[in-house]
Amino acid sequence: MYLPSRISASNADIVTNGLGAFSGALLAWIIAPRAWFARATQWRIDLFQRGPGVDYGLALVMLWMFAQISPSLPMLATCS
Repeated sequence: MYLPSRISASNADIVTNGLGAFSGALLAWIIAPRAWFARATQWRIDLFQRGPGVDYGLALVMLWMFAQISPSLPMLATCS
């Protein structure tokens, strides 16, 4: 993305994206039946209100935190 000569996705992008999706699905499949994950899920349900909008809002907050990692943007819009 930051390379000026980069125009489109390559085969390496497709392979690495596929491997990342597969490893994430495998990790979810391994973690989901664990007892500590069930406790963490119950803790989240007890801590926040119920409803589909809450899950959407939590996902947006998490995505916002990762969006702050961009090297082209100042962290949390601080000026120097």
